[in-house]
Amino acid sequence: MSDNEENIQPAEDNAPQQATKASKFMTRAVVGVGYAVLVLVCLLMGRWATTALLCVFAWQCCNEFYKMMRMAGRMPNELIGLAAAVAFPIAANISYLYSGVAAFLLAIATGVWSDVHLASLHLHPQVPCG
Repeated sequence: MSDNEENIQPAEDNAPQQATKASKFMTRAVVGVGYAVLVLVCLLMGRWATTALLCVFAWQCCNEFYKMMRMAGRMPNELIGLAAAVAFPIAANISYLYSGVAAFLLAIATGVWSDVHLASLHLHPQVPCG
């Protein structure tokens, strides 16, 4: 038997794998349609309903990002990030001036947290050899 014949699997072996892929696709399609309907309903309900939905989506995305950062060994400041993710849509809905203020406060809070966090690491500069 040649190498090519060993790598070919019978169609019966691929059936469960194809069924799993189809099931995952259907789940994603149904969830996507549900999200689309939810967005349309919120848009029809008005600005504050849409803002609330954006806050939920921003929080979910930010939370997922922080989960990935923790898995990579990073130490993000989740409290500031999640609060900002929820605050920005609200500030933008009230006034564009408030979204600028929120961005400024986020930058200040992130800078303060970075200085405190980096100072606690006791990093020492590396002197180049040579």
